[in-house]
Amino acid sequence: MSTLSVSPRIARLIIVGVTCLLCHGASRLNAQQAGPQGPPSELPPPTGLRGPDFSNNPYLGQRMHLDASVHYDDAVLQTIRDWPATRAHWIRRIGKVIELFDKYPHIYFIAPTPAVLEAVAVDRPDLIPQLLEGIEGGRMEITGGRWCEADTLMIGEESHVRQLFYGQQYYQKTFGRRAKIAWQTDGKGFVASYPQLLKLAGLDQILLKTEHVEGDRFVWEGLDGTQVLAVNRPYPFTIKNDEDNRRHKGTPPQVTAAEFFAQVESERSALPVHAGELLGEETGRYTSHGNIKEWMRAAESDLHTAETIATIASLNGYLYPKRELEQAWKDLLFHQQHEILGGLARGEGYEYSRVRLDSVREFSKWLTRSAMRHIAGRTPFDRTGMGVIVGNPLGFNRGGVVAIELDPAPKRRSRYEVTHADGRPVANQVVRTDEGQRLLFRVDDVPAMGWDTYRIKPLPDAEDDRVPHNPEGTDSVECRSEEAGVRIENRLLRVLIDKTTGHLISVFDKVAQRELMHGGRRGNMMIAYLEAPHKRSAKFIGETRRLEPVTDRIDTTILERGPLRGMVRLTWRYEDSIIQQFISLTAESPQLDFDTRIDWKQRGSEKEPAPMLRASFPLAPGGEGVARFGIAFGDVQRPADGSEVPALHWAMRGGPDGGAAIITTAKHGFLADKQGLLKISLVRTPYEPDPVADVYEHRFTYSLRPADPATPAALLTRAAFELNQPLVAELHPLGNRRTSLPTRQHWNTLPARFGAVELENLDTVIATCLKRSDNGKDVILRLFQADGADTVGLLRTNFVVRGMEQVNLLEDFVRAGAGEVDADGGSFSLGLRGYEIRTCRFTMFEE
Repeated sequence: MSTLSVSPRIARLIIVGVTCLLCHGASRLNAQQAGPQGPPSELPPPTGLRGPDFSNNPYLGQRMHLDASVHYDDAVLQTIRDWPATRAHWIRRIGKVIELFDKYPHIYFIAPTPAVLEAVAVDRPDLIPQLLEGIEGGRMEITGGRWCEADTLMIGEESHVRQLFYGQQYYQKTFGRRAKIAWQTDGKGFVASYPQLLKLAGLDQILLKTEHVEGDRFVWEGLDGTQVLAVNRPYPFTIKNDEDNRRHKGTPPQVTAAEFFAQVESERSALPVHAGELLGEETGRYTSHGNIKEWMRAAESDLHTAETIATIASLNGYLYPKRELEQAWKDLLFHQQHEILGGLARGEGYEYSRVRLDSVREFSKWLTRSAMRHIAGRTPFDRTGMGVIVGNPLGFNRGGVVAIELDPAPKRRSRYEVTHADGRPVANQVVRTDEGQRLLFRVDDVPAMGWDTYRIKPLPDAEDDRVPHNPEGTDSVECRSEEAGVRIENRLLRVLIDKTTGHLISVFDKVAQRELMHGGRRGNMMIAYLEAPHKRSAKFIGETRRLEPVTDRIDTTILERGPLRGMVRLTWRYEDSIIQQFISLTAESPQLDFDTRIDWKQRGSEKEPAPMLRASFPLAPGGEGVARFGIAFGDVQRPADGSEVPALHWAMRGGPDGGAAIITTAKHGFLADKQGLLKISLVRTPYEPDPVADVYEHRFTYSLRPADPATPAALLTRAAFELNQPLVAELHPLGNRRTSLPTRQHWNTLPARFGAVELENLDTVIATCLKRSDNGKDVILRLFQADGADTVGLLRTNFVVRGMEQVNLLEDFVRAGAGEVDADGGSFSLGLRGYEIRTCRFTMFEE
């Protein structure tokens, strides 16, 4: 057989009919938004898309294997403003593929992603049985396993799990089988914990694209030591015949992906091993279109909180909304598609993302309030004041500051007494914001995945109505103006801010007795990096032409003086843009928060350098130190070489004499250099494909806290979880006229303080999920070991269970759990290796 090759252009024409697209799960709300629509065939195809043309294909006489597909990303398809037209386009594409089953029996196809299939089934459910016939007939393979082709570097722990859970679940329910090969041929980097996630979802092999591994086959080893077989395919993809495979890749003839991987598996012992992450080259995507990252993180955090609180409430009679939660997760998962979350779509597509993610947040907030109200209405209330239930959605006990919106009565009180249910007084402070008057109070040790109860009682106004209530002996914050600058201080930190520039002169760790701003240099320095014009500006960070420090400060105002929280507002102007920060420190906290709002007006172009804004912190001596970064289910150390790298929610830079960490809500781009600086990328100015990508108002938070190379990663990960998922509070129904009263038979049936789970001797183990199982009967708890060291301890439930068993991410039984069960709950021994992810299912008694 002669040697033949296929150009990328011809290959694209051949396989354009294959749908390996990612799409939103078509929810009922989507269907309602779509409105009346005609038959899909009446809708014109999107501009520029062509159907497959095999009429002049010279390779039809040879056996071919379709080892990948050219896909039109949803980021591109979202430029179609009409959602029904988008679904109609996918319907035509899938219909073309079905026609090819009989016409070209030598070509084997890869099934579309579950998100596409669920959306298509709204209008054409008849296509699903036809695809099933192709699968059963061996013409189409199930690969992938995730809901969509999502980013892996910027999504949270549970988002990773739900991508796999809902993807595999859809294939199982629809086609009676699951994927065994992960198919991510257009991935832009892969997190180091990914091999373990794949293995726990039944995926032992992966087809991917990376520039960091030589050769086309290797064994990929994750953080915890889990290994999967990997095949690296360069882009653009081609269809290969037998001779072409032997000549160029040294592979045997390919018939199906399963057979090909079976052959590679037989050579596994001779393959090289790559350990750790696989980063992509498109570093601009960590920051471009910051709005989608802000919306995504907010929706992800709110949904996680709502699910946990609803699960806790369901243990006490609350109706768990399984179907609604599933749809909310699918809405969230769709917008994690790597092109969308990477900021590579046009503006009109992000308007659709904003609407859908806003709906996820609204549902999540409603569910949290509803579940909290259910709990509050069943806890004791002594009628002497307002009762408040404080909920903790995280898997460890925690304290913090809680904000309650005060009733907008004609006469606003300024002094309150806040006490714990046991009578202990706690510090509080009344603040006035743009949203109204709020009461802040400090809580301590709220149980993991549970609640605690407090009482609020108005006090007579003092002569100075700004005097807050601070019980004797409690920690307090002081905020005042001095000659050198503005000082904010509690018993843990002392912060000095320059009045003229707004830079941090000093952040002194009073516990360790060391300065965080190393070498006398200033911190939180805003610097604009002017990027040289270049193509694909959203994907890549251009060469820096010059630096422009942001020094045009236009405001420094002390907003809050304590004792619970001190806050300073700083405002800068950079050309036409306004940068505003609310820098705050609370009592008992080692963390300085920067609530940031940027009205960005800068526009990039192909002719002039475009600014990228970074905040810089000198945290280590020049030429020394360590740079560590938090990722989903773990952390990694990288060289401090000045490269832009991603982090999920924290980064640490430090040396032998100390250091600090930056924790974030929605920023993922970091740069650690040899001068000891850690920089966080705040906003970019890409102009292609969206000419006004980041021209809007940004809002996010980052925080600075002491840390060094010896600081446990679990401590920083917990701090990041706390920043992203704050404590939630709900007024007791009997003390709030705006809420309905519960029926009398439910009063006082729940304790004033409750935690669903307790972890003993498991300080480095973090829970990421508490939910009802897919069958709706049992409870799922997911944990991971966050420091890379083997850990053994005890897990206790404070709700009645029948037993515990270990399951995988798909909630399939793995092994029984060792433990004892009593009338109040169960105690189970728990041993995890370093970075191991463990999913526990608590089997419940039948109701």
